[in-house]
Amino acid sequence: VSIASKSIAYQEFETSALSQWLEAHSYEYGFILRYPKRMASSTNHAYDAHYYRFVGKKNANKIYKENSCIEEYNQKEVAE
Repeated sequence: VSIASKSIAYQEFETSALSQWLEAHSYEYGFILRYPKRMASSTNHAYDAHYYRFVGKKNANKIYKENSCIEEYNQKEVAE
């Protein structure tokens, strides 16, 4: 899901209250930030505050609490 707002310039979204709320609470609804900061080597994509992915509440909670990304989560699940 790509999230944007008419009242927030694309370049300013990262620092907006909306973006901060999404990063803090999206997992509660089953969504994760698709391209988190410091995860470019795992996701092969630069940080982008606009993109979220639905993974379900259980998976989103685990990914959020581990401060990881979906690629790292998937590798861990396969290893277990």
